[in-house]
Amino acid sequence: MFEAAKEISVGRKNFDETGIVMACCRHNIILRAVNLYVGETYRHIHYIMNYLNQIGVKFFCYDVVCQFWPWAQKVGEEIPHFKEITNNMKPFLSRMHAFAHVWYCYVRKT
Repeated sequence: MFEAAKEISVGRKNFDETGIVMACCRHNIILRAVNLYVGETYRHIHYIMNYLNQIGVKFFCYDVVCQFWPWAQKVGEEIPHFKEITNNMKPFLSRMHAFAHVWYCYVRKT
């Protein structure tokens, strides 16, 4: 149905640039941006998430957080430095994206 971030993205590998991902606070101030050259992947989001953790952000909203968060937890198990990120932050799905997800994406026990 929808195509969002993946661990590996090869569908747009022939483009010079495929987009940009930005993190902002609730005041719409851009905190970090990543230029995408190979499509949106979990690596890009994890980079932004790592930065947000370093500056003390406690909540993480993402359009496919229900798929991304288990991946981020696995990364934390493999690389102990990143385990702190998923322990310190709480994921949530925005209301706008929730309508495209199944019911168990709305509530997640962490």
